[in-house]
Amino acid sequence: MGVRAMTTYQTTSVAVLASTLLVAACAGQGTKAPPVQRTVETAAAPEPEIAPAPGPRVHLPNPVIDLGTHLDTEVLTTEAVIQNVGDAVLELVYTQPGANFAGGATLVEPGETYRAPVAVDLNRRPGGPNEVKLRWHTNDPENRLMVITLRFHVRPVVDITVTPLDPGR
Repeated sequence: MGVRAMTTYQTTSVAVLASTLLVAACAGQGTKAPPVQRTVETAAAPEPEIAPAPGPRVHLPNPVIDLGTHLDTEVLTTEAVIQNVGDAVLELVYTQPGANFAGGATLVEPGETYRAPVAVDLNRRPGGPNEVKLRWHTNDPENRLMVITLRFHVRPVVDITVTPLDPGR
C-alpha cells in the first residue's frame, strides 16, 4: 500500500531550475560563492477530518508553501504534500511547461499521503520575491490539474572587485 511507481523510472523527484544571475560593476565582474544546500522545513498543516469521497480525490494541505528569505547561493529542498482522500487510487503525473518529462505516474492509495521532494536552485534566480508553480495532472474528476505554489525571497550575494584608477594615466 502507500505510494508506488508505474514505471522503473524515478518519477518522484521534482527539480526546479532557473536562469543565471550575472552582475557586473565598475571595472570588476561579480562572482558568487558555490551553492549551499539547505533543507527548508515548512509548518505542517493540521490534518483535517475528511470523509472518503467516491473515486480518487486530491487534497492539498498546503497549496502555497512559503520558503522564506535565502541567499542566492543556496539550493533549497522541501516536500510538497499531496493526499488522496478518495476511495480509489489517485494518479499523479508531474508536468512542467517546456519540460520534456518522460516517466510514469505516481500512484497514491486511498487514505495515503505522498511527499514529493522539491529542489529550488536560487543561484539562478533574480533578487527579490520569486514564485514557482508545480503542476501535476491527476485522475481526480474534480481536479484534473493540481498546482502547488512555492514562494520565496532571494537576497543576492555578489563579491565585487574594484580596480583602483591610476590618476597619472
